Amino acid sequence: MGDDRITNLTMMLTLHALPVVFLVLSSRRGWGMRNAGQTALRAGLPFTAAATQEHIGRAIRERTRIGMWMLLAAMTGYALVLLLTPLGTFPSAPWVLVVIIVCGVTTLTAGVHTARHPLFRPEAGAVRIARAARLRVGDYLGTTRTVLPRVLLGVGILAAGSTAVGATASPALRSGLPLIVGCLVVALVVTVWTALLEHRVLDRAQPASNDIELAWDDLFRTTALSSLRAGAAIASWLPVGAVAVTLLSAGAASTQTSAWLVFFGIPFLQLVYVLGAGRLRPGLCPTPAERSA
Repeated sequence: MGDDRITNLTMMLTLHALPVVFLVLSSRRGWGMRNAGQTALRAGLPFTAAATQEHIGRAIRERTRIGMWMLLAAMTGYALVLLLTPLGTFPSAPWVLVVIIVCGVTTLTAGVHTARHPLFRPEAGAVRIARAARLRVGDYLGTTRTVLPRVLLGVGILAAGSTAVGATASPALRSGLPLIVGCLVVALVVTVWTALLEHRVLDRAQPASNDIELAWDDLFRTTALSSLRAGAAIASWLPVGAVAVTLLSAGAASTQTSAWLVFFGIPFLQLVYVLGAGRLRPGLCPTPAERSA
């Protein structure tokens, strides 16, 4: 077993501690209540009653535990892949896990859970409110976080096409075409996948009895949509990075040393979506009168 494989497997086993610790911590009912309070403070949203805080805490706890179980399963499966296949010998193999987590596990947890589990369920005969018009992704995330994945995908398609044309005249570029095509396919699949989940999230009804409950539901929607767009943005970056690897390693015998460039943009893209997390856009925030109602 080579040194790179041992290093990758050791890293994978160490990372398993993250979901395990979260599963242990979130097994306590008080964990959800504390997180609900922290979320309310960060978002500037009040609780209309003690039962509301308990309800929000339960929703956060449930979503976290589902995500951590899925993360643990993904990590275990990927560790087996590293152990049994040549992928385990690549230094950049751990970055593939990041892509799997963000583009697969996170998007699936956020999109499916939000679409299938309404945050509130008003009792029969209770007052219900609704928005006059269907909101779009941009209403929740703003322009930058909404259009960034599509811009990156367009750049990736243009860069991949240009490299393919250049490869007809430069044999040195041909070795990188399989990587570029593979990354482009991943980007297109994830883009379609997340777009479908976005439609499911936005099409789901928002049962709410007052403006505060509606704002809380909007906050959970914002979190889910942000996760979906982050996954699409990271996937759309991959062909751009693959083109960079191909251009920089043209003529070299191996692309292993520069393969990490495929994943170079991931931390910066994650930062874009993390910076706006946990807050509502001004147009969605309840007014002072609605907060005190």
